[in-house]
Amino acid sequence: MKHFLKQFGKAICYYILFLGMQFAVMFAYMFVYSFVAGMKMAAGGEGFDTLALAEEMTLYVLQQSNMITIISGCLTLFVLWIFFLIRKKKLTREVNIAKISGKQAAYIIVLGIALAMTISAGISLLPESWVEAYAEQSQYLVGESVIIMVISNMIVAPVVEEVVIRGLMLTRLKKAMPAVWAVLISSLLFGLAHGQILWICYATLLGVILAVVALKTESLTASILLHMVLNIFGTVIPTVCSGVTSVAAIAVMTAVGAVISAVSLVGLLKLAK
Repeated sequence: MKHFLKQFGKAICYYILFLGMQFAVMFAYMFVYSFVAGMKMAAGGEGFDTLALAEEMTLYVLQQSNMITIISGCLTLFVLWIFFLIRKKKLTREVNIAKISGKQAAYIIVLGIALAMTISAGISLLPESWVEAYAEQSQYLVGESVIIMVISNMIVAPVVEEVVIRGLMLTRLKKAMPAVWAVLISSLLFGLAHGQILWICYATLLGVILAVVALKTESLTASILLHMVLNIFGTVIPTVCSGVTSVAAIAVMTAVGAVISAVSLVGLLKLAK
């Protein structure tokens, strides 16, 4: 029981660090914005409209979500690096950053593209009322700066999330319980961190796949690469296929993506044996 609590506690602490850093940076943005806006109102002799300021601040934070991800992600990695350095350990070794073969990388890239196609097309088949909130939140991930979006969604987020969720949390949970439960719990927490209901659902499913890839290949490099490909093509495919409106065509895309995903995942797992 003591061993279970120790390893489970470690996993939860890493999760709290991950979320806590995001909230800390977000609140810093909110504080600076409200302070500057308040000073402008006071200087201009305007009345202080708390509700209007709160709405403007919320919109501002959403628009800055990519930059918040970059800053909080870099701070998280820095804190983890310092933590393991103090303990005379290497972060890369603790999270199992290891080389993967060219064949494994090829399977992972195909798997990532196929999964992105399956999810993007599958979401298009859902009732419009289900997708509205998802679409509204997703627009802030694109942002005004393509460079910031690429750094945030396609580099920083995949690396930080894999280091924390699969590299630290999953490995600690696996020491405390059967691997299946470790995969499910870490994947659910990964999904919950995404907030919006549709994101939670498919992020949890993807979390399971990412966890299986990390465990079977015995390398976090594999899940980082898969995560990057997913995020890249999760942005590209909806843009390229935005003109496809036929339900039949979208259904075919979903089915083809699912089949390719299954085949490439099985192929990757066979290589890992």
